[in-house]
Amino acid sequence: MLPYFRRAERNQRGPSAWHGAAGPLDVADQRDPSPLSRAFVDAAIQAGLGRNDDFNGAELDGAGLVQVTQRRGRRCSTAVAYLRPARRRRNLTVVTGAHATRVVVERGRAVGVDYVVGGRAVRALAAGEVVLSGGAIASPQLLMLSGVGPAAHLRAHGIRVLADLPGVGRNLQDHVVAPMRVRINRPLSLATVESPANLVRWLTRRTGMMSSNVIEAAAFARTRPGLEAPDIELMFGPVLWIDPEKIVMPTEHGVTVGPVVLQPCSRGAVELRSADPFQPPAIHVNALSDPEGEDLRALTEGVRLALRVLDAPPLRGQLAERPTPGPAEAEIGGFLRANAQTAYHATSTCSMGVDDQAVVDPELRVRGLDGLRVVDASVMPVINRGHPNAPVIMLAEKAADMIRAGSPAARRAVARPTGPR
Repeated sequence: MLPYFRRAERNQRGPSAWHGAAGPLDVADQRDPSPLSRAFVDAAIQAGLGRNDDFNGAELDGAGLVQVTQRRGRRCSTAVAYLRPARRRRNLTVVTGAHATRVVVERGRAVGVDYVVGGRAVRALAAGEVVLSGGAIASPQLLMLSGVGPAAHLRAHGIRVLADLPGVGRNLQDHVVAPMRVRINRPLSLATVESPANLVRWLTRRTGMMSSNVIEAAAFARTRPGLEAPDIELMFGPVLWIDPEKIVMPTEHGVTVGPVVLQPCSRGAVELRSADPFQPPAIHVNALSDPEGEDLRALTEGVRLALRVLDAPPLRGQLAERPTPGPAEAEIGGFLRANAQTAYHATSTCSMGVDDQAVVDPELRVRGLDGLRVVDASVMPVINRGHPNAPVIMLAEKAADMIRAGSPAARRAVARPTGPR
């Protein structure tokens, strides 16, 4: 995997054994991290964690400021890094506002994709392969709508079974986070990010609060001896996190420390609600549901670690209130039941492997069909111990080599109307 991580990356620190410096994706140190984020790192070190200036290097353990996928203080997404430079290629057509409805399969081979755009049904035909990159929710849904998945589940919705793959939609994994929000006694947080002064600073120098990625610092730790790698992350943001369903800025100054379970034992599932492709699927996260209670134990220890960090001198003097919850087991348990939530890192619902539950093989080809691959976070058999953005980009880089190895260079796709919806 390492060569593909390096190939994707243009790290401003330059090339090394762990990093690339000639790839399309800009990776940089933060241009203007908050003093609160620096205080978090110092507090974590005083609480017993080591310093780590490169979470993507030799070791994951420790506390430090995170690097960001930015180019001159602005998000460098895959659209910026990969799609924008290719947008004028004659063999590329980008259709936005479209909703894929099924993969078209003829005589056991995927030959295209049906989608609806602007109320019009269209069929895109592939001269080569079809590649699904809908993510851990949409890719299994589209496979099941196309007749690929658990046979009994498909038949229950009146869908003809083309390939009985019981693992489609199963094995859902996600990082669970429990945000701990604490008000502070100084106006240092990102609550003022939208001020005119911050806008001017960003427009003129690409610095200031508007260059923040919000989660500016992190710490990775092991909650018990004998673990091969950290099982808990503390994400730190110099802001009071708001309910993710409400797109509003906080009005009070504060910080948030979010303990995260990095290797959850709990497993969920994505299932169809109906054969209607416009009906959202049923998503069963099943967070903290593992029978042994390991996820709850790890997250509880993560809360205790966060409390120790918040109580260390670099942060304690800036807090305007006692952190919630307190250290008592009952308090932590109640807090987690009320506050644990998804980190939006869903993976593993089209797992790669060679057993009966595998959906794709080691070349990312869907089992039981020809001409169809899945390339997204759904193919990870186990969720990674960190944020999945870079691993998914790495998967795509490796998949590109796999596809090139088996595909003539001249293949192209065509789209044609199939009538009104």
